[in-house]
Amino acid sequence: MTDNSVLATIKGLGPARIKKLSEAKITTPAQVAKVDEQKLVEIAGCTHEVAREIILQAKELAKKKTSPKKKKKVSTQAAARAATLALKDIVARARDHFKKAPYEHVFVLHSGESIADLRELAEAFEEMNHELFSYHVNAHRHDFSTWIREVLQEHALAEELEKTRKHPQEHSYVIYRHITRRVW
Repeated sequence: MTDNSVLATIKGLGPARIKKLSEAKITTPAQVAKVDEQKLVEIAGCTHEVAREIILQAKELAKKKTSPKKKKKVSTQAAARAATLALKDIVARARDHFKKAPYEHVFVLHSGESIADLRELAEAFEEMNHELFSYHVNAHRHDFSTWIREVLQEHALAEELEKTRKHPQEHSYVIYRHITRRVW
């Protein structure tokens, strides 16, 4: 909606008065709202009563236009994806902070894939199906936290993962968060 069409919604401002206001460089409701009543009477050629009503309506319109817009609700999944992307970026810049497991101590998933560091493990979690995850994490064992503790010597992370047994994507997030804390 153009400013002139917004001004046209104000009772008492017809095309002739809007044209006069435009000539006086008054083109928005906010500008009309700031005009002195006497000046509006002179410019628009209206009575004081009409000028007061025009100013009141312009103030309301200006307030609506500048009021903060309602924030969109962001789904939890979308927020988690955004957080994961941000954390991935940090991890990519922090590779030197974390050691790789020696060749003889890489983690080999039940599917046969080898993992040598936390970044690779976090990325594997993102694609991991629940069946493979359940093979390594169940009521009796948590292979990932054991490997992280014993091979990578990341005791705090291993402890945090022990508490997390729900799904692989949650593990991915925990690892990225750990790396971020470590880097900062």
